Amino acid sequence: MKKTLLFIFSLFICFTAMSQSHKEKVAQRLNSIDGLWEKDNNGSIYVQQIIDFERLTKEQLYVLTKEHFVNAYRDANSVIQMDDKENGIIIGKGCYRDIACVDIFAGSAIKYTFWHIFKCEIKDNRVRATIIFINYDERYPVEYSYKNGTYNLSNLYPFNTSKSKLEKNRGGYLFCYAIAHALVSIGGLQSLILNSNSNSSNDDW
Repeated sequence: MKKTLLFIFSLFICFTAMSQSHKEKVAQRLNSIDGLWEKDNNGSIYVQQIIDFERLTKEQLYVLTKEHFVNAYRDANSVIQMDDKENGIIIGKGCYRDIACVDIFAGSAIKYTFWHIFKCEIKDNRVRATIIFINYDERYPVEYSYKNGTYNLSNLYPFNTSKSKLEKNRGGYLFCYAIAHALVSIGGLQSLILNSNSNSSNDDW
């Protein structure tokens, strides 16, 4: 978990001097998230963490996880796709909206929205949190809106190596952004549960 938290806070800090090329920066950022994401048999990219919480029952964790969905999304009722309290499963569909590749000026006006499934499997003392990326929307300024499209993450570098140098660099940055957002989402769930548990332990006063 220490590695994950360190990554979240350090990903967007400049790694080396300004003279470093985008290719080198992308390579470093991809290296920094190595082992923090996986690819399933269907080609889907996902981030998964098993978080341990001592002395918290399945029911307590279910309530707190549900609270996280309510807090994290504007309309939890429309986001939640499955809410199975008995089996301890909550599944929601959400997005990381209007992300821009600010590292590269050319194309920085393009907005990207990454759609994902957030699945939480709950049992006594632990939650397995998984964020599975579905696809992403690419939206250009109005005058170039004919270029808009929706793509699978496999369209981005480092998976798609047939693109131009500029597109590879932008794709590499965007992929790192997406993984960073997923880690922050799971970290938010962990923080809410830990803080709630800490507050409840101080009820005797």
